[in-house]
Amino acid sequence: MPADENAVRSTIEAQGRRLDWVAAQMGISQSYLTLLLNGKRRWSPRLRSKVATALGVPESVLFFRSNHRQTDDDSSSDHMKGAAA
Repeated sequence: MPADENAVRSTIEAQGRRLDWVAAQMGISQSYLTLLLNGKRRWSPRLRSKVATALGVPESVLFFRSNHRQTDDDSSSDHMKGAAA
């Protein structure tokens, strides 16, 4: 499940949390959290769970499944098919 690093970062900022606090709650270093947020390291299932718990939000708020997303191109082509019929 890919991470939306912007969602994680924006949730941290919206809560007024500091990266060192979040990292400590997760049991990792601040530098490793920064690597995760910058997309330099991958979020393991365990780390996804830990950051969601630390921020008090469901994992689904921070992470998404890319194979379940529909693009604007898909929806507009379906719309055009209906309009042509």
